[in-house]
Amino acid sequence: MAKGDAQASPFCFLSAGMKRCAILGFILLVCALLLGLVGWRDYHTWFAPARTASFSFHPTPNTALEPLPFLPLEGDSFYWLALADVAATGGLTRTHWTFVDNPPEGRAVYWASLLPWTIAAVTHFVSAILPMDNVREFSAFLVPLVLWFALLALSLPFFLRISGVAGVVAGLSGLLFLPGLQRDFGALRLDHHGISDGAILLCIAALAAAMAGAKLRRVVLVSALAGACALWIQAPVSALVINAAGLAAAFYIWAIYDRRRGAPAIDAATWQLWGRVGGAITLVLYVLEYAPHHLGMRLEVNHPVYAINWWALGEGLAWLTKRESSDARPPRLLGIFSLLGFALLPALLVFGPVEWFLFRDAFLVRVHGVIAEFVPMRVLFAASWLGLLSALGPGLLAIPVAVIFIVRARVSERQLLALVLTLASAVIAVSLAWQHNRFIGLANAMLSLLLVVVLAHVPVGARRNGAASLALILALIPAATLFINLGHLAATGQPRPGFVARVQQRDLALRLAQLVPPDERTAVTGFDEAPVLSAMAEFHTTGSLYWENREGLRKTVLFFTAEDDVAAHDILLKNGIRCVVLDASPQILEKLYYCRHGEVSKHGIEKTMAFRLATGQQVPHWLEPLPLDLVPVRDAGHFVAYRVVADAASSR
Repeated sequence: MAKGDAQASPFCFLSAGMKRCAILGFILLVCALLLGLVGWRDYHTWFAPARTASFSFHPTPNTALEPLPFLPLEGDSFYWLALADVAATGGLTRTHWTFVDNPPEGRAVYWASLLPWTIAAVTHFVSAILPMDNVREFSAFLVPLVLWFALLALSLPFFLRISGVAGVVAGLSGLLFLPGLQRDFGALRLDHHGISDGAILLCIAALAAAMAGAKLRRVVLVSALAGACALWIQAPVSALVINAAGLAAAFYIWAIYDRRRGAPAIDAATWQLWGRVGGAITLVLYVLEYAPHHLGMRLEVNHPVYAINWWALGEGLAWLTKRESSDARPPRLLGIFSLLGFALLPALLVFGPVEWFLFRDAFLVRVHGVIAEFVPMRVLFAASWLGLLSALGPGLLAIPVAVIFIVRARVSERQLLALVLTLASAVIAVSLAWQHNRFIGLANAMLSLLLVVVLAHVPVGARRNGAASLALILALIPAATLFINLGHLAATGQPRPGFVARVQQRDLALRLAQLVPPDERTAVTGFDEAPVLSAMAEFHTTGSLYWENREGLRKTVLFFTAEDDVAAHDILLKNGIRCVVLDASPQILEKLYYCRHGEVSKHGIEKTMAFRLATGQQVPHWLEPLPLDLVPVRDAGHFVAYRVVADAASSR
């Protein structure tokens, strides 16, 4: 036997394409196994124990444990499940109004229907193949993992095109292991943040892949579709990232591109295609979601103004490309119209009426200030810079490296544009996360993409493989503690952090369902318990933390911070509210006071209705305490509840 034959690979019969497919298939299999591990962890640290966990309804070890209502990780999941139940009634059913919040008139619903439709579809599929009693709950458990795997599978070809297998390893490691994405896609966290993160990532990744030699127009269309879906789900944030990428491209064309080095990375017609298709799909999704009866000037969600913005961005980039790449000068009027169309959106968001963009409303700004996911990263990690760096991941190191590559300009025009686009997107995402920690997942995604693009400029061979290995190790570091800690909890049967507080909220809801007749279940409530009471005890509450519920939140804050009994009682009477429920913790009282006054005053808090109800001192005669008899639990809320017992005449 010849020496060469003896050393031949057993897989030599496979073509290069088949080998690559085999490698990618193996990588996806590993991803699926890792997600299965995440599912196993979350099942044993939350889903399974939550079915029977109770502090007040199973007081002794010998008590027969009956399955209790489904308990997701966060309150938002209750609303997504409710919307999914409506969607499951048939077709593309949309929910545009709910009476669960803000009694008696209810509130509008502007959430995108993509997630409820997905939940309904997964539930239908699971019920067809797995006959089980809790198919709805188990499907809700699976949906985030399904979406997570879909993001990994869809990202893989773009990462491969940009920087080969090394990019796949580095990029997917970031998407799998970084803490923000683990939070956004973790099992039992039904929310739109993960889908939004993924859609924005795919929008920019497709453009970067186009710069790496993929079929230009095809991937540009994919970018437009992904970006439109991102706008459908979370319009202001998605528009900010898309505009940042577009402005970065404009800067490249105007300040960096030199036509003596060749044709531009993307020609004018392709920029026009990107803007027109993206704008058109955005408009179609707006009509699909809100027409014909839910139209209006609501810029907190998808709107035709966002479509105009994207269309004008594409036209402006096309105009600038023609201007810089040839001696012919495009009509100046076209450039002016493009600039005006692009500027319309930011002008309306910043200077338009507050009622068009409620995120500028002073009251809601104060409310956002007490929500955990709006806490800035600089506050969250004030005591630990290491924690801050771990949260953002190794992609943070790619920012200065990308700047060096751009400044040195020793790469092709296409590579240069890919660096500029992804760098701008990553910087904007990190800036958003710096202001609100809810965007850490988005920052993780965009930094992972930037790392993949930077890896493309490392020479092929050992150095690129070494860089990918280093990226993998760095990505594993912030996740190692989380996996080890939660894996230990799963192995020992211990619940995960936050579990105790959520179980106590469910006990509260079940107790109130016993104490309050169905026709009296309207309540002024605190923020955290509102969705639990609505889902498990069919209460109509005032305190859910959604911008559409501004009036309900205003009633909540005005009642609990009232210093005048008459004013507080009027709020209850005018809105037909029969109960008051409050977490009596000092931190909650401070949050309520801050929402009204924008500051915290111990002396001021002691004058409020919330303080009197929490301490049981000088309770108005028109409120009667309800005997909750909940077992006190450490790390959980201490709740008080009252029933309205007197009418307006007897209270004055």
